[in-house]
Amino acid sequence: MNIRRIIQRLKWPMLFCTSYLFFLLYQLPAAVVLSFVPLPKMVAIEGVTGTLWQGTLNTIRWQQIELAHVGWSFQWWSLLAGKPAVTLTVDDAQALHGNLTLAYRGDWFVSDTKLDASMPYWLAKTGQPIPVGVSGDLSVTIDALRVDPQGCQLLKGSAIWYQGQVSSPFGNVQLGSPAIELSCDAQKFAFSARQDSAALSSQSSFSLAMNGQYEFQSLLTPESALPSAIANLLKSNATDMGNGVYKIMEQGQL
Repeated sequence: MNIRRIIQRLKWPMLFCTSYLFFLLYQLPAAVVLSFVPLPKMVAIEGVTGTLWQGTLNTIRWQQIELAHVGWSFQWWSLLAGKPAVTLTVDDAQALHGNLTLAYRGDWFVSDTKLDASMPYWLAKTGQPIPVGVSGDLSVTIDALRVDPQGCQLLKGSAIWYQGQVSSPFGNVQLGSPAIELSCDAQKFAFSARQDSAALSSQSSFSLAMNGQYEFQSLLTPESALPSAIANLLKSNATDMGNGVYKIMEQGQL
């Protein structure tokens, strides 16, 4: 009997305390939460505003790659599965637009991603000098991406370079719309591309490690519409593989 009376007396104070606790959790600043989240190596976040459930980031930076004006909205239902996830929306003033879903399951998992921007924008984010001009738009779709401190563990996606063109003092090369496959290889991000046009046919691969080291390789076949000056440069500086195919390779650090 005494226990029942104690419970009755404590019922409302306990309800008040529980409600107040949920209120504090709802108002918890995102900056506080992120200070306890183990971010991937070499990832930096700046300008965090808002709460855990909804807010914005001024910038997310990895190596020389930077995204600006990123907003998020927490997926409440993801808590029921024990796999908290947020929907991110990118609206960079420099013309990158898109959205993705980011979840933490002991490591980072990305899904339902679609990002669109001009090709010059993407190349500018690498921080590397580009000796030629490029034009066209690159659309990236990522179905699944999982990254841990060791590197890329899972990547399924694709990209299309719409109306791709490379320009230089020696002439312009129309590339059509090259298709790119995204995957992981030995814990590195791996990209393979095929391209065919009246000027040039190619098969290329590019890999990028978490520490910024990259490797690039391409097999190029000059076609009839390739400007002669560019064809001569290719034959002089690339490795002749026979049957009209030339190979170029490069590696370095972003």
